[in-house]
Amino acid sequence: MIILVGLPKSGTTSLHDLFLKIGIKSHHYSCNKQFLRIRKHKLLGQYIYENHTNNKPLLDFIHEEHYRKTAVTDINCIIDDNFFCFPQMDYMDKLYKENPDALFILHTRNIERMISSIHRHRNHITPFISLFDKIMVFRLQEKCLTEGIKIRFDNKSENPIYELIDEKSPMKNCPELLEKKKDEIMGNWIRMHYQNIRHFFSKDGPTEGKANFVEIDIEDELCLEKLRSFIPELQAYPLITKLPHSNMNRG
Repeated sequence: MIILVGLPKSGTTSLHDLFLKIGIKSHHYSCNKQFLRIRKHKLLGQYIYENHTNNKPLLDFIHEEHYRKTAVTDINCIIDDNFFCFPQMDYMDKLYKENPDALFILHTRNIERMISSIHRHRNHITPFISLFDKIMVFRLQEKCLTEGIKIRFDNKSENPIYELIDEKSPMKNCPELLEKKKDEIMGNWIRMHYQNIRHFFSKDGPTEGKANFVEIDIEDELCLEKLRSFIPELQAYPLITKLPHSNMNRG
C-alpha cells in the first residue's frame, strides 16, 4: 500500500500515472471501482470521511486482494459543501495506525509555483471556483478572519468575495497587497502541513521514525531515483527515469 500525504497540485496525478505504468493499482481522487470491496462511485475522500464517521477502517473500501499493490494519490474532497476534508491532516494518526506497513510519501514542490497552480486549477464539477478559493473558503476562513479578511459569496457569480474588516487596512485600496496576503496565508498553511508530516514520521513523532516514509521534491530530477529504493515495482523499470508530466493543462 502506498499513501500520498502531500497536497494537491504537487504531483499527485504524475505519481498516479507512474504507479499505473509499473503495475500498481492506483486510485486518484475518484476510485477505480474494479479494485474496490464495494463498487460504488465515490471520491476517495468521501469513502475515507464516511468510514471515519462510521468508525470503520479508513481504507476499508479497498479489496483485500489488491491492498498490497494499491496506491491512493489524491484523497482530499469537499463534504456536503461545507467541509474540505484532508485525511492527511485530519486523520493522519488513524491512517498510520491502520496501515503501519504502508509506504507514506510526502511529495513537495516549490511553494510559490504550487500556489500559482492552485490558483489556476478548476475542475468540471465546479468550474466557476478555483481550488485556491475552495481551500480558503472551506479550510482557512478562520485564519483569514484573524488576518482581517472576511469571505462571503456573490450569489450571482457564486464566486467568493474577500472583504476587509478594518476599513483603515493598508490593503483596502491596494488589491495587490490583498492578493499577497491571501497567498501568504495559503503558503503558511502548506508549510505547516509539511512540518507536521515531517514531525509525525520523525524519531520525535508518534511513529518514532519507524514508519516506511520518504519525502520527495517532485521538481527534483532525482526524485524518481529516491523513490526507486522504496518501491520494488519501480526497480523493474530502469528506463523510467522521470516522473510523467501529467495534468499540466490545469496547472
